[in-house]
Amino acid sequence: MLNFIFIKILYPITIFFLFGCIFYIILITIKRQNNKNRIRLIVATVLPLIILIFSLIPTENTTNSIKDLFSSLKPLYRFIIGAITGFIILELGNFFCKKDTEIGIALYVLFLSIINTFILYSIIEGMLNSLHILLLGIIVTGCIHVIFKGIPEFTNSKI
Repeated sequence: MLNFIFIKILYPITIFFLFGCIFYIILITIKRQNNKNRIRLIVATVLPLIILIFSLIPTENTTNSIKDLFSSLKPLYRFIIGAITGFIILELGNFFCKKDTEIGIALYVLFLSIINTFILYSIIEGMLNSLHILLLGIIVTGCIHVIFKGIPEFTNSKI
């Protein structure tokens, strides 16, 4: 009974709730920026979605797809790839926030958009159950980054 409740009910609710929360954070971030920065943030939001659309287009050589690449990896490697990807993007955002606030904010929005795009990709391809370890790596890295480094300081922005 608990297995059914957690896997069939709470897991999908959690995934859709996570998707909604991330989308809402992106919208708030874009809304609070001036017009010059909004273009940058919108591009950072849309870029992963464009990459997703082009990666899903069927080609003659369907054996070299992203799905095959991630499916062939062990769960530990998927987690590590997700953690490294999340860490690199967040640290680049943190680094650029000190030098150029506008680029740092765009990288944080890019990180959030990548998570949402990855959730969409996993749902579309029916791979949410097999790729949830990679998604967990990205999310855990983001949460640990916020816990240890705190909320990014955007000194020149309205956030």
